[in-house]
Amino acid sequence: NHFISTIRSNKWDEFRNLYRSLDVLLLDDIQFFENLQGCREEFFHTFNALYNARKQIVITSDCPPESLKSLEDRLVSRFKWGLLCSVDSPTLETRVAIIEKKASLMNINLTHDFASYLAEHIPSNVRELEGAIVRLGKELKVTRNAITLDFIKKVIREITGNKKSVSIEAILYAVSDRFNVSISQLQSKSRTRSLTLPRQITMYLSRKLTNMSLTEIGGFLGGRDHSTVIHADEKIMELLKKDKNLLFVLQKIESELQR
Repeated sequence: NHFISTIRSNKWDEFRNLYRSLDVLLLDDIQFFENLQGCREEFFHTFNALYNARKQIVITSDCPPESLKSLEDRLVSRFKWGLLCSVDSPTLETRVAIIEKKASLMNINLTHDFASYLAEHIPSNVRELEGAIVRLGKELKVTRNAITLDFIKKVIREITGNKKSVSIEAILYAVSDRFNVSISQLQSKSRTRSLTLPRQITMYLSRKLTNMSLTEIGGFLGGRDHSTVIHADEKIMELLKKDKNLLFVLQKIESELQR
């Protein structure tokens, strides 16, 4: 916005003096610069000025530098000069803590069980978590209803969209078919190594695509507890970052389940 307003006002000296005299520059979503040639040019010189002055620069993107195909090599190479960190999706415990903190700040009396339920069903996006609490607060002000499980489910549907409901039975069938194992094996207490990955995938997809609780999912898959489901979910998310073939397989399964 400041860049656009500077184009209109033509106050370039003022703009450059401001950004090149900062102690710390925080820039979010650098990938949006891909279609802004003038902005990229200005940022290049600002980056150099701050770097040469030994100032701090923090940049975020939805992909690593080498994947920013539309940015010039001179920019991408500079991004690689610093420390590159991957910001992973928050764990269940972190999501619960975020929800409880946000609810407390908004004076919403949310029980730990309801906070956990929200965290289980909005697994990846902190903004969606915060959005759920904001929406919850607005609904409570308008309706003055007590917080119930049905009320929480309604908020989740509004946040995540009205996707087709998927049953755990359908997930079991899809996974057993794809990985050539039987449904009874997936639901058994067997710890055979060949069953570990398919069972973890079943748990991951069940968390993502159904409204079942962690305890319900674990119980359905051999009477396992909620911590086993959490571990499976985190394990698959970690694998998906490295294994593009597995990512493709899971995307295909999800697509078929939601048709």
